[in-house]
Amino acid sequence: MVVSQALITFKNKDSLVVKTYNLSSYSSIVEGKLSFDVWDLEAETDHDGKMVIYGSLKVPASVEKVNQVWQVGSGVINDHPMEHGFAKRQSRFLGRVEVNR
Repeated sequence: MVVSQALITFKNKDSLVVKTYNLSSYSSIVEGKLSFDVWDLEAETDHDGKMVIYGSLKVPASVEKVNQVWQVGSGVINDHPMEHGFAKRQSRFLGRVEVNR
């Protein structure tokens, strides 16, 4: 999703990798540091074949809500995620996480 920050997992040879991306446009999907700290990122495939990302992130003290989006990409070429389609099913995975302190 454009103008967002993303944790993206994909297969690299025989293992899953998790990388961070700042998505400023679909023509420029570039790996980069996020505006918030993330660490201990890892991924696995569950019993249904779905990729699951685990990790920790630091939410700034002033943030009360975080928007989240789960989407399925169309593929990866040379360790570079490709743009995904805009089917209506992609918009079903929007949500908001309330931060309780």
